[in-house]
Amino acid sequence: MPPGPQRSLQREALAAFFVSRGGLFLFAWLGLLLAPEMWNDAGWRALPDKLWLDAWARWDSGWYWGIARDGYNYTPGRESNVNFFPLYPLLSWLVGAPFRWLLSAEQAFYLGGWLVSLTAFLLALLGLARLGEQVVGSAATRRALWLLALFPLSLFFGACYTESVFLALGVWAFRFAKQDRWPLAALLAGLAGALRMPGALVGIALGVEFLWHRRWRGPTGLRDTVAMALMPVPLGLHCLHLYLQFGDPLLFVHTATTTWGRKVTPWHMVIAVRDVFGTHSQIDRLKLLTYLTGTAGVFALGLRLLWRREVGLATFALASMTLAALSGADSLGRYASVLFPAFLELGLLTAAPWSFRLYLAFAVPLLLLFTHVFAHWGPIF
Repeated sequence: MPPGPQRSLQREALAAFFVSRGGLFLFAWLGLLLAPEMWNDAGWRALPDKLWLDAWARWDSGWYWGIARDGYNYTPGRESNVNFFPLYPLLSWLVGAPFRWLLSAEQAFYLGGWLVSLTAFLLALLGLARLGEQVVGSAATRRALWLLALFPLSLFFGACYTESVFLALGVWAFRFAKQDRWPLAALLAGLAGALRMPGALVGIALGVEFLWHRRWRGPTGLRDTVAMALMPVPLGLHCLHLYLQFGDPLLFVHTATTTWGRKVTPWHMVIAVRDVFGTHSQIDRLKLLTYLTGTAGVFALGLRLLWRREVGLATFALASMTLAALSGADSLGRYASVLFPAFLELGLLTAAPWSFRLYLAFAVPLLLLFTHVFAHWGPIF
């Protein structure tokens, strides 16, 4: 890509980052300032005297702090932190450590997590600008950056959650793969496997891309093959740790399917559709409709990627959304938010100005609503 268009896309990525994150942080801060009452009496407040940051430490954030503070623990029959992976709490603890002379250990951890998430999201957008130009062209990439940054569940890219780190690892893994830099691609995909349970799907999709590349675009050297073979090592080390501590290398799978209710079954989608009509909460209805619409959209966009022979990207989008849909409706929006291949493809389909504006007209109000609900301990997962 010529230097001019490249710089233009990088500037667009920076604009999408600062506008979306700045707007959401201001909106969440004002929401807590003007309406401080929480919706969940059991919710803890990490930084009640720093509302601009307190809004972004909710729900799963506490599990990550527990891992950083006490390590892993497991009690049969109860929700335990073994369901969460170690990379994000480790990064948050490391980045937050220098702030412990100003804040408590817990507050420094959440500040570190916030900085990790924001930095990762910025890197993800910058990487998407480079990857997208190669996959869908400059104009579609410019739209995709905003489609992603203003997606209704993109609020998690600024929260103490794993979404933005996962997004950055996936984007740059495929960016390096498209440049034939397979050792770097494999390293990032391997780290995704130590970040969250669906992280292994990045490696699987990258493996598909690798095989596709070898078959149709010429030979690949021994170094690249070895790098791809070593990709599962970070996940393997985590499994080894669980085996040594608890005697079960797949404990995160077993707890997810038992105590956390993440059983893989197609009935979850039937239940979600039923709940759209059965719930008396308008927010829950909006949430479920957003999740189901996003799920259907990702599947359609993934099939378009497959039709355009973007096999690795299509595999990542389709496999990730399938696993999420079969595991339950609760977190479908978060899972869809990190599926960057779908946003690149959507960038192609919103070339008409009216279609792009229509997306924003629906997405931005939902994003603001979900941000307000999340900041007040509402059930946005």
